[in-house]
Amino acid sequence: MGKTVSEEEKTKKSWDSNAITPGTPFMDLLASSLRYWVVQKINTDSGWKNIQVIISDAGVPGEGEHKIMDYIRRQRTNPVRSSSSL
Repeated sequence: MGKTVSEEEKTKKSWDSNAITPGTPFMDLLASSLRYWVVQKINTDSGWKNIQVIISDAGVPGEGEHKIMDYIRRQRTNPVRSSSSL
């Protein structure tokens, strides 16, 4: 591209995309941190008081998009819930 690369850019360690692979310490920490954050929000933020949060992290088999679509399909087959049960 004709760009001059600085010494800092040459020696900069790149981020390893393998870190986001299921079973890695990064993904375990991410899942744990996300669970902690959700519990904290539910316990401290009144806007979160009556909502249901579903976490389907790397510990649950399947690709994210497929898990989401499967959940949507299953919800369509369930009877409609009344607003008081939400």
